[in-house]
Amino acid sequence: DTDVEHIDLEFLNIYDEATGIDGKVAFNIYLLDKNSFAINSVIHELNLSLSDTLYQMPPAELSFETTDYTTDFSLKSPFANFSFVADDDLRSVINSFVDLPAYYLDESPGDSVQFNIPGFSIAGQIELPHTSVSSFFPGLPEFAELHVNGAYDKNHDLLNFDFSAPGIRHKDISIDSLILSLSGSSTELEYKSQISFFLKDIIDGDMFFNGKFEGSELITNLRYFDTYSDQYLNITAQIQKEEENILVHLFPEMFILSYDNWEINPHNQFIISPNSFTLNHVDLRSNGQQISLSSFTTENTHNIEVNIRAFDLYGMEQFFSLDTLVAGELNADFKLMDINNEPSIKGNLFVDSLYFQDFDVGKLTLSKFSFQDNIAHAQIALTGHSGDIRISGSYDNNQPNSMDLSLDIAHLDLSELNYMLAEYIKDARGNLNGKITVEGDFKNPLVNGALSFQDAGTEIKFLQSYYSL
Repeated sequence: DTDVEHIDLEFLNIYDEATGIDGKVAFNIYLLDKNSFAINSVIHELNLSLSDTLYQMPPAELSFETTDYTTDFSLKSPFANFSFVADDDLRSVINSFVDLPAYYLDESPGDSVQFNIPGFSIAGQIELPHTSVSSFFPGLPEFAELHVNGAYDKNHDLLNFDFSAPGIRHKDISIDSLILSLSGSSTELEYKSQISFFLKDIIDGDMFFNGKFEGSELITNLRYFDTYSDQYLNITAQIQKEEENILVHLFPEMFILSYDNWEINPHNQFIISPNSFTLNHVDLRSNGQQISLSSFTTENTHNIEVNIRAFDLYGMEQFFSLDTLVAGELNADFKLMDINNEPSIKGNLFVDSLYFQDFDVGKLTLSKFSFQDNIAHAQIALTGHSGDIRISGSYDNNQPNSMDLSLDIAHLDLSELNYMLAEYIKDARGNLNGKITVEGDFKNPLVNGALSFQDAGTEIKFLQSYYSL
């Protein structure tokens, strides 16, 4: 029996605010070896106190025991009722679930990977107030409820498992519902999953996974629907294991990407090996749009080349639930080099007729960009009837004070800012040109240059005054 008069979590560097614990706890521990031990505890009273708030944890009973032949866990309290019983020690139980994907994908099940799931049963639910989680464990996701139920009947070779957790929140991510279901046997396994999630001001939609392991292969499907229930993504893949390689094939039927139906080469194949990654015939086409991925080797390095033609950015704007209209036609050619050891990238990217909030930005060019050995190089140009702006330079992350950027504004029509900055200014006019260099590091950059204004002026709404330059 233990009386906890006071534990100062701030003093112990466990929590960064004045936080204390007091209460009454009874427990006993039995230890025989790494596979045989038991812990039993009764929490009679436990209080968690912040500087201005006191949280009283209700009484709870916790019991855990594992031996070479069994594992037994239970938790009982007004907010939780959870039990798990298995016919094996804890270490073996965990490893048996970790090995499941390898077992079902093995070419000769039973030879190299065994089906070692012990007989088990699991059932329970936990209800946790959001306030307690956010106050004492701010780095962890919050959830309102958690439900789990499942079992494996070895006599009839039947496996079932259901999990649901509505109301999960973590920073800007909210998940209205998270559902996972497994059912099958030692010869086949089906799974279904649904996630309804929201990422603040970016994504709001429903994602569905379902698939089936059978005959040393997995057929799996991924679908995503946006906030308007329009289907943005639909991909079905076949995954097989061949010796040390994992083979992935995308089915061409009903292949949907960025709301469009795409044709994909029926001979496409992804080969994932212990020391390489190979792409064969990965070519997608839709209404003039094209995406091609291919692999090549140079000097014992494995590389990927990506070519994109006329990809419509409007679908991306819908996918990310942006309030601002983004449109344009993307073309790109770049290479991912040495992807297994020291990845690097180099290439070119162009966006023709780039629109932002109905504003004709012009043509965006990202040329000669590269990132290798922590050194970045790029040349960026934004050209159109309203302006001609170019940025070039490099940054070496290995060296201090290595930023070297130059900004060249050939001309910029300031009247075009009226729409983009309508919340802050109005009646902007005139032209701007100039050159600026930026050197040093990001924290303390050294900026030099000159800007010239011609017949320029604007009204600052906050100040309700018009300024001329």
